[in-house]
Amino acid sequence: MDLTGVAAYHTVMKDLFPTLDNSTQVPRLIDDIVKAGGRGVSNAKGFYEYTPEEARLWEETFTEFSYEIRKLALKYPADLVKQRLSLPPFPTTD
Repeated sequence: MDLTGVAAYHTVMKDLFPTLDNSTQVPRLIDDIVKAGGRGVSNAKGFYEYTPEEARLWEETFTEFSYEIRKLALKYPADLVKQRLSLPPFPTTD
């Protein structure tokens, strides 16, 4: 959550939890972090305390990871199964 933003999770939980659960409250720990101004690595305050250098390195590393995951995901488009269904079956070697 620190990497992607504690406040974003706070909003999602506040808006989504009533749909998924009887609870309408964000978990207290997350609420406390957000009310104290914590946004995760973007301002070096979240579940963990970060030095400015640590926060910068975490953010850079997570950004790089996100781009790599996106490249991988693009190799497997949503309609891949449909595309494969239209191809002749693989030959078997029984």
